[in-house]
Amino acid sequence: EKIKNLKNVKIFGGSNKCGISSFSISGIDCVEVAQRLNDEYKICVRSGLHCAYLAHKSLKTHETGLTRVSFGYFNTIKDADSCADAIYKIAKSI
Repeated sequence: EKIKNLKNVKIFGGSNKCGISSFSISGIDCVEVAQRLNDEYKICVRSGLHCAYLAHKSLKTHETGLTRVSFGYFNTIKDADSCADAIYKIAKSI
């Protein structure tokens, strides 16, 4: 909810029933986004094609890849808020 209205962030998938969501930030490579989340905010995510080239081709992200966030049983609402805040800051920095 915190990042879905940012103009340069596009969210792919994800729902209230799934802890996995992929996104892109216009103007920043998905690998750089993942690296910044790790280095600046200590948040681990995955970037690239996620072993799903045909899915990326369908989404038209096969040339750029996506950054994927996965929340699990041990993550808290605070973890999700921190991640959203970090994505917000990165998206606003460009």
